[in-house]
Amino acid sequence: MTGYAEQRERAEDLMEKVIDVVAKPFALPDIRRAVAVALAS
Repeated sequence: MTGYAEQRERAEDLMEKVIDVVAKPFALPDIRRAVAVALAS
């Protein structure tokens, strides 16, 4: 029980940092576009 809140807080912190998710199957242009967007923000 004590670790649950801590794990949830870490997951919430991670979600604040997520910019995009590239779903499978993906091609190289998809990755390049996602990286370009992430670097621009």
